[in-house]
Amino acid sequence: MNTNKSLRISIFLIIAAMVFIRTASLRHENADTDVYLQWYSQIETQGLSKMADNYSVYTPPYLYLLWLATLTRNVIPPLMAIKLIPTVFDLLSAFGVYKLIRLKYSQGDVPYLAAAVFLLLPTILVNSTYWGQVDSPYTSFLLLCIFFLLTGRPFYAMLMFGIAVSIKAQSVFLIPFLGILAFKKRIPWLYFLIPPLIYLIMITPAVLAGMPFMDALLIYLAQAKAFGAPSMNAPNFYSLVIYPPYYMDWNTAINIGSVIAAISIISWTVIYIRRKYELNQKVMLLSILTGFALIPFVLPKMHDRYFYPADALSLVFAFYYPTYWFVPLLFQAGSGIMYYVFLGSVQPVWYPILFPMSAIFIMIAVVTLLVKQHRETTQPLKEQHEP
Repeated sequence: MNTNKSLRISIFLIIAAMVFIRTASLRHENADTDVYLQWYSQIETQGLSKMADNYSVYTPPYLYLLWLATLTRNVIPPLMAIKLIPTVFDLLSAFGVYKLIRLKYSQGDVPYLAAAVFLLLPTILVNSTYWGQVDSPYTSFLLLCIFFLLTGRPFYAMLMFGIAVSIKAQSVFLIPFLGILAFKKRIPWLYFLIPPLIYLIMITPAVLAGMPFMDALLIYLAQAKAFGAPSMNAPNFYSLVIYPPYYMDWNTAINIGSVIAAISIISWTVIYIRRKYELNQKVMLLSILTGFALIPFVLPKMHDRYFYPADALSLVFAFYYPTYWFVPLLFQAGSGIMYYVFLGSVQPVWYPILFPMSAIFIMIAVVTLLVKQHRETTQPLKEQHEP
């Protein structure tokens, strides 16, 4: 059997497994989908005018999608309709993965394999189709943004970034790298006006429907105040050394953590602004993934799902750097454990084992990426090559 035929059979089997597992997952309910079902019912009854009550800390774009889902109520059960929202965006994410891999493998079926594997990654599949969470929509636009950055089209990249930011705040994890590109004259500073403009456009229907303008404009501040723990089950620094149990009060941990995070993120950004190196596609991809991993690892008040962009992009990274095949496995293990803690209703007696274990997996990934980025950007320019 030739290699191409074996590869195509593998792709077919992966897709078949993905369809089977996702179909079975659509009927699973959890605490979060119970909340979404309440919103669905309210929007079904009152339409977009329900936004005037400002009943949700989710951004308007998701509520628009939820309203669209209610239009299918005579065809698709509510729970399934809710879960189909992120599942459809998984397909867009898979397309983004395909396009990124196609940059390296211009011929052959490897990009199709990567897209199929992406759809079967445990945390990707569970997050969308099993859990019903909405990390897929914003990440799909981040992947398209990254594709445009790697192909030298900053205008379209900032358009995609603007849409991503309008959907979820965690998109800002890309901002330090965008700053690096701006200082290296890869992105005109004027283009940084695009995301705020898109955000204003995206909240306009909600405002017209009755949502107070300032509530819509400052919704991310409301989200930041909604939770006060140093870590909301995130597999990061705080799960490793602080939680559980807490060795200091929450406010102290958050204040100290915020200072540490600011120093870490600013230092990382300044180093790679000042350092002279060839910013080719491989190095850009490596740097973006490093940012996606480092920032939620050092920031306090992160949730278990905030490594989702790193989970997704790490697969692409492994195709660009095959010897680092273990990196996506580390992210799957770290995020996956914390998904299980929430979805599996794990007893607190297991927290002292599972929380540090998940954080250690992510820490190993972060350190690996930081070391790799340092090595890639300290080589003489003539030794660096495009993929």
